[in-house]
Amino acid sequence: MHMINAELYMHPQDRETLRTLKSLPGFTALLQAFMKRFTGQMLHGVNMATKIRLGKDQLPEIYELLPPICDRLGIAEPELYLEMNPYPNAYTYGDDEAFITITSGLIDSMTTEELKAVIAHECGHIACRHVLYRTMATVILYSVADALGLGIISAPLKIALASWQRTSELSADRAAAVYMGDSEIVEDVMIRLASGSKTVIKGINKEAFMEQAADYEKLVKSSGYNRSLQQLANLGGTHPFISVRCSEIHRWCQSAEFADIINGRDKPETSPEEISAENGCCRECGTKLMKGARFCHECGARQ
Repeated sequence: MHMINAELYMHPQDRETLRTLKSLPGFTALLQAFMKRFTGQMLHGVNMATKIRLGKDQLPEIYELLPPICDRLGIAEPELYLEMNPYPNAYTYGDDEAFITITSGLIDSMTTEELKAVIAHECGHIACRHVLYRTMATVILYSVADALGLGIISAPLKIALASWQRTSELSADRAAAVYMGDSEIVEDVMIRLASGSKTVIKGINKEAFMEQAADYEKLVKSSGYNRSLQQLANLGGTHPFISVRCSEIHRWCQSAEFADIINGRDKPETSPEEISAENGCCRECGTKLMKGARFCHECGARQ
């Protein structure tokens, strides 16, 4: 399988936000240096002191899931750690010298294929360089703005930052689906995270859960009031709601964009003129596109 460029599967909103952050002159290099020399080195020591580093001689059956994912997503292999924590979770930090931590609760609650999808999700964050630019945005909004007494003024930007972070999770879900070859296992991970039990999961009806996700989507779209209520409910959340993630990845994996990536038929960027020639509607869902858009704001499909 050939290496996949993160630009191909990133959610369009995620991509545009990252381009804006990358355009800040000099800040990327400064932040990279800070992360490498301070937080990166500090956390490297903390990891070795408090967690179990996985490798060929340490839980190889888990470690060996990592290298093929890195090859497929085109990233340098991060260190992989196991943390004693009954809550099923995984997270990553770093840029050039990244690491991934998975918890004992995650291993206890996931099958091997599901664990593979979770690690691919975290590798997707690394491939998209989310950690670097999340750190940049946080430094600007929380440290600089607050130090200058601009906390109230920056509040809308902090909300936008949380929104982008949730969107970045959709990009990482796409990375997992690209590696796994479809959305099935990624959807299973979502359902397992929602149920939290290895015994209960066996009796869960996946089709019924997908119907539940569809019902939630109908609720959100039923009125501006309901949409606002649900946005308020997850205003500061770092992840989209589980059913939203499940329906989003299922929909995207039915798209021509996903099929092109999986089959190595990576489509070139389409010009605004070409979009206009097709009546300005999304090829996948038929939504009216914003002028000059190269991605649908509704379903995220490349045009």
